[in-house]
Amino acid sequence: MKDFGHEYRLEMPDSSLKYVHVVAHALKDESAGIEFVGAVMDVTAAKQTGSRLRGSEAYLAEAQRLTWECRLAGSRKKRRESLRGMVSHLWL
Repeated sequence: MKDFGHEYRLEMPDSSLKYVHVVAHALKDESAGIEFVGAVMDVTAAKQTGSRLRGSEAYLAEAQRLTWECRLAGSRKKRRESLRGMVSHLWL
C-alpha cells in the first residue's frame, strides 16, 4: 500500500480551469481490501498567483536588462565624447 498525492487540472462546464491537489492514504479494510482516506484541496488561487508572480518577475528582469543596456550605451557615449575631446585637443 502506498500513499499518494497528485495535482489535477479540471476544465469546468463554463470552460474555466480549476486546479485541485489530491492526497490519500491507503488502508486495509476488514475484508483485506484497500480503502483510501484522503482530501481534495482547491489550489486554483495559488496557481493563478504563482502565474502572475512569474509574469511580474519576467517583466522586472526585462526592465533591469533594458536599464543596464541604457547605462552601457550612455557610458559608451561619454567615453566617445571624452576621446573626441582628447583627440581634438591633441590637434590644436
